[in-house]
Amino acid sequence: MSNTEPNVIPDNDYYSQLLESERLLNEYAEKGDYKKAESYKKKIKDIKISIKKKRKKDLEKRQSIENENLESNYKTELDELNQFWNDKFKDLEERTQKAEEEIIERQNKEMNDLYNLLEQEMNQETKYRPSAEYLKLENQEKQLVKLQRFNEASVVRKKKEQIKVKDIEKKEKEKQLKIQKETSYKNKRHELEKEILKKKFEKELEEMKIKKIKDFERIEKKFSNKRLDLSQQQKTEINFNENGKISPRRNVRGSYSAFQNNFGTTTDPSKINIYNNTNNNTNNNFNNNIVEGNNESEVDNNKENIDNNNNLNEEEGIEKINSKKENIEKDDNEIKNDE
Repeated sequence: MSNTEPNVIPDNDYYSQLLESERLLNEYAEKGDYKKAESYKKKIKDIKISIKKKRKKDLEKRQSIENENLESNYKTELDELNQFWNDKFKDLEERTQKAEEEIIERQNKEMNDLYNLLEQEMNQETKYRPSAEYLKLENQEKQLVKLQRFNEASVVRKKKEQIKVKDIEKKEKEKQLKIQKETSYKNKRHELEKEILKKKFEKELEEMKIKKIKDFERIEKKFSNKRLDLSQQQKTEINFNENGKISPRRNVRGSYSAFQNNFGTTTDPSKINIYNNTNNNTNNNFNNNIVEGNNESEVDNNKENIDNNNNLNEEEGIEKINSKKENIEKDDNEIKNDE
């Protein structure tokens, strides 16, 4: 069987098959062999259908990889952000626990020091210090003894002893009240310190929760925009593919019209190889772009930083304008006052 028969295609590649079939169709048509020409006409139609199916299948595969990579990047960023905030909350919890333990230890020491101090003061005041009433009765007793009025002196002594017992009891109550007052004050101060510490960490926790929500909202918004952009690009690719055109975003292998625009209906093997190599490089670049998509988040972060800097510059400019405006109004008021 010769290489020019309809069922034998010299090149397994679709485009080479198509070009060879067109050449043979023209050749048999010129020779008047319309039966074989009709056979190649059908072959060309079948090859074009196969090309379209292959292009569609390749496009679907590529788009599926794009979607999977996008969702993989989305999941990765969510996981990393979750881990980041889990570490932050764990760190806050550990710092809170450590601070509470330290403040309890310090407060216990302060209370022990206070009890020891009060105890020392009480021990120093064990000797009885006579009150004015006690000293008065003591003088009366001495005078009665001098006058040898012993019965009266005995009565005064009893009163004097009663006064001493009352003075000691009063002093003891005063000491207990002082202890209660000092310890109560210290306890209230300690409770206030604990409350301040608690509110401090609660405030920090609430601020972290708000920041966490904003971070997740930012990622959701970013990937929502990415999905939308990718969906629009893929729809455009599908429309171009259905119309037999080259994708506006990338050169999807399978466009016979692109080959014809560059080389015509040639069967030159060198030109066919040039086209095939070009398509292979294009596909490799496309696959590399898919891998590089993992770094898109870094680009987005840089863009956000630039936007933030622009906003800061805008705010600084507004502040300067407002400051100049206030100075002008101040000068106008001074001029009016002078007039």
